[in-house]
Amino acid sequence: MDFRRIAAIPLLAVLVEPLMANGFRLVSQDTFAAARGEAFAATADNPSAIHYNPAGISQLDGHQIRMGAYALYFDPTFTAPAGRANAGETYEIEEKDALAPQLYYTYAIPETPVTFGLGVYAPYGAAVAWPQDTGFRTVAIDGELTYLRINPVLSLEIRPGLSLAIGAMYDDASLSSNQGLRRAARPLLNYFKFDGDSVGTGYNLGLLWQINDQWSLGATYRSGTRMSFEGETTILNVPTINRVTEIPAEMDLDFPYTAVLGVSYRPTERWNIEFNADYSNWSSISDTTIRQFEKPPFPVRQDIPV
Repeated sequence: MDFRRIAAIPLLAVLVEPLMANGFRLVSQDTFAAARGEAFAATADNPSAIHYNPAGISQLDGHQIRMGAYALYFDPTFTAPAGRANAGETYEIEEKDALAPQLYYTYAIPETPVTFGLGVYAPYGAAVAWPQDTGFRTVAIDGELTYLRINPVLSLEIRPGLSLAIGAMYDDASLSSNQGLRRAARPLLNYFKFDGDSVGTGYNLGLLWQINDQWSLGATYRSGTRMSFEGETTILNVPTINRVTEIPAEMDLDFPYTAVLGVSYRPTERWNIEFNADYSNWSSISDTTIRQFEKPPFPVRQDIPV
């Protein structure tokens, strides 16, 4: 399967404006949890609990596996404002569909309070590729981030109804961002691209307390992950840079930690009313810099704030 279309991020501004970190967290990691509005931390009774609250896998017996796919449809548009040559023209991105897979497996070790789980999923994603004639190609043409997480967890039932869990997160990602160096793509070809790959590690924690048959509390924490994307920039700017120039480069991004607290109330066996509070520390993604290891040709700067 081609993961380049599975989890992508629009990294829109390379040379000018600060990047805003909104819109690329893939919150839905299970169809059942999505149908509950993602309020699942205090219930967490299927293998997707590895993501939502790993302590919940203590409720599961034997071997269990759960697979799914999160279908994504992006449809941003841009209408050029009055006063521009293309005023009134509306532009759409080139590809609108993407798919994010999910795979979860759990195994309860017989006659022990220990349950093991393994999750493979994409926690972030989006993709944007704009036409060349929007009028903002010097800010962005296209951007993409492939992000895949492997998440083994271990849950321990301390006593009936009370479980704690810990897990490790191994993240693998690749990022690309492309923009023009001038407003027009032709007749003089010009662009600035950054491509990089990164791996990162983190951890997640979970607690599930089933107070009685009606009430349960759940809490989970996923640490932030620092991703240092190492790759290269590719520059072409005819007539000043007449050949494609590739320069080793790197860029750091700090993906946010998240914390979730949930309360579940079951007035009867057929009803489950749950409330979750979900916090993401988006302030961790602020200004960063594309650092080129060699001085690029004029007029491109060596260190480029993003």
